Amino acid sequence: MHRAIAVFILVSGVLGCENVLEIELRDATSEIVVIAPFTPGIPWQVSLQRTVSIQDTSPKPDMIENALVKIQGDDGSVIELSHWGGGFYTSPTTFPKLGVTYTLTVEADGYKRVEASDRIPDPVIVRDVKISDSDAERLIEIAITDDGDTENYYELALINKDLSIWREEFIVTNPELEDQMRSFAIQDPTIPYVVRPELNRALIRDTPFNGKSYTISLKQIDPQQDPVGRSAYIRTVSKAHYEYYRSQIIQENANNAAFSEPANIRSNVQNGQGIFAGYHLRVHGEVTYQSIKDRITGTYKAVKYDYFDNGESKDYLFLGASIELTLNPDYSTSGQMNLPPLDTDSSTDDVKVIPLNGGYSILGYDSFYGYYILTLYHSSDTILRDLRFVIETKPFNSGEYFSLKSILRNPANLAEQSDTRFSGGSISLSRIEE
Repeated sequence: MHRAIAVFILVSGVLGCENVLEIELRDATSEIVVIAPFTPGIPWQVSLQRTVSIQDTSPKPDMIENALVKIQGDDGSVIELSHWGGGFYTSPTTFPKLGVTYTLTVEADGYKRVEASDRIPDPVIVRDVKISDSDAERLIEIAITDDGDTENYYELALINKDLSIWREEFIVTNPELEDQMRSFAIQDPTIPYVVRPELNRALIRDTPFNGKSYTISLKQIDPQQDPVGRSAYIRTVSKAHYEYYRSQIIQENANNAAFSEPANIRSNVQNGQGIFAGYHLRVHGEVTYQSIKDRITGTYKAVKYDYFDNGESKDYLFLGASIELTLNPDYSTSGQMNLPPLDTDSSTDDVKVIPLNGGYSILGYDSFYGYYILTLYHSSDTILRDLRFVIETKPFNSGEYFSLKSILRNPANLAEQSDTRFSGGSISLSRIEE
């Protein structure tokens, strides 16, 4: 009560003050941001961007394109990654291995040399996965055997294949894990206290069941899909992976609650920010990374490209715009965008032809849409770099094909994008079937 009165008096005093308070903001030194989770079966992929101060007026996105990126293993291996565009560095024929500690180094002009080390943890022993339905809920029981000789961390998710390939929400019901799950909830004083939040990703440390056989129980309320179309994901993750993504979820929840305390993102990158961390994935079901990767390659064309003009939605394809994009099996891209003038009364009929040569990844960590988010990386200045694409399945004859539906990567940066006419619009790409 005293605190509430103090806040009211403080706010009243501020509102009654007529003096202008000037605050001098220091321009923070820009740092390299590394995003590089790694696992067996996916080649080395590193995304590099830079931090931006609130006074920075440079164009977005802020990729770093002229860096020297190396990964060295304690087995004597050394890999130098190639830049494919848009801050995307890869070695498409080189894969991380179990049992090796890797050290990433990044050197770029104007930045401190950054370094990070981690390894892929040993895979968890999954004894059984059971899925049972009742009238109002679905229970998923994942029986594992925890290794008592080491501190283990896990990440659980449920992936469906109905239309969009994304995660579904669930509740972790184990009483021993209640404290851990409560930390992921948005705790707002204006609503009832949340004990067991609905999650689309559960990060768990093994403290309550270290060295034991243990069954983690997940519950879905009013499930919308047949359990046959669902896959359970059980990841064994490193401590660095656990701390980074756990702090990311907590920060996002704090941003969504007016009275929450601010949260900082944990990072294992020295002289920079981000994450370089290993994980091992066990899948129960048919929606695997490889099944998506094998089927998503091909050539796509834009079937929707809307933009807003003075609050009115307009069809850019109708004006003559076009996009053709090829996703190659080696994670490279090719294609082009054709962009006519927005002003049909323009004195010039020039059409911009923009190449889309670069790379792509399909291992996104969007907090809402899930794992299989397609992100494009190319050096050309296009709106596509500011978007992520949800992978959707569509019926085609007796089978399926994929389409890509855009979501904004960072809505807060819309006003600073080079293609600001896109603000609030959407782009959809549909695969061309032979």
